[in-house]
Amino acid sequence: MDQRDQKRKKSRSHSRQKKHKDKSKHKHRKRSSSSRDRKKKSKHHEEKVKSEQRSIIQQTVSEIPPQRQPERIKRKVLFLLMKKKYLNISQLPKRPQKSATYNQISREIPLITNIYKVTYQQDAVIVVYAVRFNPFVEPQNQNLRRELIRQQDKNIRDLIGLFVFYNSAIIASKETKQGPLEEKFTSTIDEIPYIINIKKVKVIKMADLENPEANVALEGINFLNFIVKDYFKILNFFEHGKLKRFHDIAKKRDVPGTKFCVIPGFAVNFSQSQQGIIFKIDVANRIVRTETAESFINNLYKEHENKSKEEKRRMVTYEMSRQVVLANYGSYRTYQITDLLFDQNTAEFTVDVANRQGKSEKLTIDQYFKQRYHYEIQNKRAPLLVYHDKRNKKNLFLVPELCIMAGLPTNLSDQTKKQIQEICQNTAQERYQKVRDMQKRLQQATSDTSLSARVMSKEFRLEISSEPIELKSKQLKPPKILFGNQQKVEPKGQNDDKFGLSFNLSEQKAFNRGQKMNVAIIYPPIEFDYEDFKNHLLRQVQGYGVSIDIIQTFVLSEQRNRHLEEITSIIKNKLKPDATILVVVLTKYLKSSYNQIKQLCVSEKNGILSQMLQMESIQKKGMKNMAQKIIVQIMDKCGNIVWAVDNPTKWADNTMIICVIIENLFGAFVASLDQYYTNYYSQISFKISKKVLLDDMADLLKLAFEKYQIINGRFPDRIIYFRESLHDDQVVLLLENEIQIILENANKLNNKFGNNLTVVSITNSYLTKMYRREGDKIFNPPCGTIIDKDVTGKNYEFILLPVYANRGSSSPSLYRVLYDGISIPIEQLQDFVYAQCYNYQNWSGPIKIPAIVKNAQRLAKFVNEIIFILFMNTGFVELKFLNQIGQTLNVEERYLNLVKSLRIKLSLAILKIQENYKFDEYLFWGRVEGLEKDYYIAVALQFRGQFDFPQKKFFWSSNNFHFAELPKYKEQFAQKAESLRDPFTGQHERIIFRGDEDINLEDSLEIVQPSSKHFSELERLSFVVHKIEEDCATVPVGGYRLTPTHEFVRGPFKGVEPKLENYQHFRPPRSQEKLDLIARDEALFNHKFLDPLTEDKPHQSWSIQQDSTKRNTTVRSLLWPGFVAYSDHFVFGYAYFGDGVKNSDFEFLL
Repeated sequence: MDQRDQKRKKSRSHSRQKKHKDKSKHKHRKRSSSSRDRKKKSKHHEEKVKSEQRSIIQQTVSEIPPQRQPERIKRKVLFLLMKKKYLNISQLPKRPQKSATYNQISREIPLITNIYKVTYQQDAVIVVYAVRFNPFVEPQNQNLRRELIRQQDKNIRDLIGLFVFYNSAIIASKETKQGPLEEKFTSTIDEIPYIINIKKVKVIKMADLENPEANVALEGINFLNFIVKDYFKILNFFEHGKLKRFHDIAKKRDVPGTKFCVIPGFAVNFSQSQQGIIFKIDVANRIVRTETAESFINNLYKEHENKSKEEKRRMVTYEMSRQVVLANYGSYRTYQITDLLFDQNTAEFTVDVANRQGKSEKLTIDQYFKQRYHYEIQNKRAPLLVYHDKRNKKNLFLVPELCIMAGLPTNLSDQTKKQIQEICQNTAQERYQKVRDMQKRLQQATSDTSLSARVMSKEFRLEISSEPIELKSKQLKPPKILFGNQQKVEPKGQNDDKFGLSFNLSEQKAFNRGQKMNVAIIYPPIEFDYEDFKNHLLRQVQGYGVSIDIIQTFVLSEQRNRHLEEITSIIKNKLKPDATILVVVLTKYLKSSYNQIKQLCVSEKNGILSQMLQMESIQKKGMKNMAQKIIVQIMDKCGNIVWAVDNPTKWADNTMIICVIIENLFGAFVASLDQYYTNYYSQISFKISKKVLLDDMADLLKLAFEKYQIINGRFPDRIIYFRESLHDDQVVLLLENEIQIILENANKLNNKFGNNLTVVSITNSYLTKMYRREGDKIFNPPCGTIIDKDVTGKNYEFILLPVYANRGSSSPSLYRVLYDGISIPIEQLQDFVYAQCYNYQNWSGPIKIPAIVKNAQRLAKFVNEIIFILFMNTGFVELKFLNQIGQTLNVEERYLNLVKSLRIKLSLAILKIQENYKFDEYLFWGRVEGLEKDYYIAVALQFRGQFDFPQKKFFWSSNNFHFAELPKYKEQFAQKAESLRDPFTGQHERIIFRGDEDINLEDSLEIVQPSSKHFSELERLSFVVHKIEEDCATVPVGGYRLTPTHEFVRGPFKGVEPKLENYQHFRPPRSQEKLDLIARDEALFNHKFLDPLTEDKPHQSWSIQQDSTKRNTTVRSLLWPGFVAYSDHFVFGYAYFGDGVKNSDFEFLL
């Protein structure tokens, strides 16, 4: 084609585009001006964002030397773009004025808080200088550091004025010189000269503490939170973790008769409020075990004393690698143990330690503890605990006898829980007094070497008030409760404190939705009076005006040891198909089997709702009370309800409320379907991005709207959207993405919807405490207390306390309005939120959060527990077997149908592979975690026609569950790929290694299609999957057998003993012994024809464990953390769930 032809073609194309534009303009000429304005604003915002992106690129390129690798430039550019926020938290809705049209019924209550006002001079500054020592002085060697600074005290003061040396920084109260400042001083200790380099790194203006731009104010607030550590250090408190919680080790209290102790302490925080900067302080106890790690390890050895030495070590390593220990010396830090090191002697094992001169020297562990802590290690041959410090990329070694086991075990007895509660729980009076006393101690503490409140007041003119803030709050009137006979009841209590605490369900009619309630009951032969229970149950049901049919009863035998077996047989074989719910009466002997019975009921095969009834509860509360509670829960689970809550006055009845809870990798979506918010549409989402967004929000919203229309005959006109525990970065993501999706799709479905969306975030405000004072006495605030001024932030938010605390102290919730398109009066929104706290059908009174949020929490918990069993204890197995595996499962019955939903989604996705491929089996293989998205892997197996070993083909998908064939990786990049330690991102087209081509910075911001010269993340995924399969694929002996035609078939598997020698690699054999066995056809009669795991190198790279039922065995790889194989008496399989990074340091720790 010559140039003239190209010009003519280009001209025709331009003409067609112009005509199309003219038609489009003519078609939409009536578009409103407001729509054009929105487009202009959107375009302007887009151009602004692109401009900022270009400036970031130019600045980054100018900062990085040209000799650096292009890939590093790209990574830094992408990081800076992710860090840049185009929406600021300060732009959130402001608190609206009091409504003139809505009349809120409340009473005023004076309260006193645990919050203290912070005062400072607006023109004051805090100047921070970084300090470096040459030769290097370890941060732990503070005495040497202070001595070096002390020698240069006068010279430094002449340069920068009054200062305080703190940790690795000098903090001054005046900026004596504008612009950059860097000076060097020389001090001498023991004839060794040290050069002290001082460089100005930061100037914090105190006026910025109240800057409306949150990121500007945050710098100063973070500094205040940082220096408060020194306040507590003066008083010998130690910080555990980085949560601003400080504990007094010297005052720890043992829990009698247990291996636990309680360490008293306090939690603190500085933050912005309507009154300026405030300081919060509250009691925060820490519970730790008194058992040392050495004692814990010895007990593990005793539990497995009949096993071999290797097996004992594997078991101990497996158990300890999941534990957190507290170092009982130094700064009392906690460590997450990653491994154990055996066959070492602390008198010989050396570590690198900085001496007094700051030079590194090698000391044995014995010498280190003698010199530093004057302690003689007793058991020198005990295994060392290994903690991998990811930040410094090195291993730390801990001595078991000097470490205490931290964290609480899951099997705590009720008696132990009660004892711990008695020690930790304080009355409102006690808690308030402890906080006041601690605040006074912080004000009075002094030190020459640390920052104290007095130093901050004198040198930096910053003071914390000695008296807590007092304020006037209000107590809301509780909502009216509606019953089926249209009667309205006001909740009542014994006094004003408990006003609105509960309401009476007796002599009321329920809302009968026509759902059948066919009940089957299993009960013990003695202790339980069935006839009495039945009479109370039927009498209560008759009072509610609904019907219930007890269609089956089963009496257990008198042999207690057979009760679980009998219940299992009943659930599997004897229940009638029309039974809708099973009631099981549990004696104290069956209490430990609660989860196992629940799992049987919820399995896809059995599929029946269940209600457990404890004999202990009947004995404590009486048969009549328990029968009432049971029938309410049965009705709720079967779809009928007893009560509803009256909405606030002038409330639009066509309002839908939605709640989303994201937990781990799954999201729970719950939407209301009726005007009283007692009927819900519930669904789960697998499509989570950036741990906060639902990628399928549009689909979920459409389904919820359609369900709403079927029930109400119309679409909703308004949405109130609840989210829980969002950080500021997550709020930004939500507002920039999900809000727009909701508005666009709601308007597609209902063209009258407009901007009628309000988004509310709920956070547990654990550090905020409120008290009511009468004279010298302090009490908890009454039910329905609300605060919306003074100590709340400057944006639209309020603190609500729906429940009165009979014991301990109250924990309110913070409600932040993130988006307010409806413009609901703040008083009406407060009344609505409070009313919904009474709408939870499992409790005849208020709960801490709205009912829809509680139900979403239950759904999220249910999904994650199901997925834990579905993915972690199963995997490489046909999906029809998934319901047979699992050890314990505690589920929420009302979401029973989601078990099938989860399996169906995964099943359908894998079944789609069969449309284009012909294999014998299609199996789920596992999941590789990514920062933004995860990768799901499936595998297809071909047995027939394959000589000696089946063919495997792998498929991959992102969060959308659309599987595609996993491509082959390029062998020339294999060595580089194996050395990668960075996590996967979830962007499968991202280039990891490039060929000889230079990087184009303008293109580096976009995903590039991989070429034959490059190595993409998808190829890295392929490499990792094949590597894990090669190293870890495991099947039990007898799982497969070889036919006379040398084809693999599944064997008559009946389980194996939990020994490593009974497991072999599911790959073509490598050892000559196994190859000869197959060649001689002896493998036809010998099931051990594959490579055994016992010959793997490095040794001890496998951990094998059996559960308490002695049925389920799991084999885990320590080389590829996340790989697990399992077997019981019938099925077997394996799966991988991890980050795709090999534990390369493992063999060096053995």
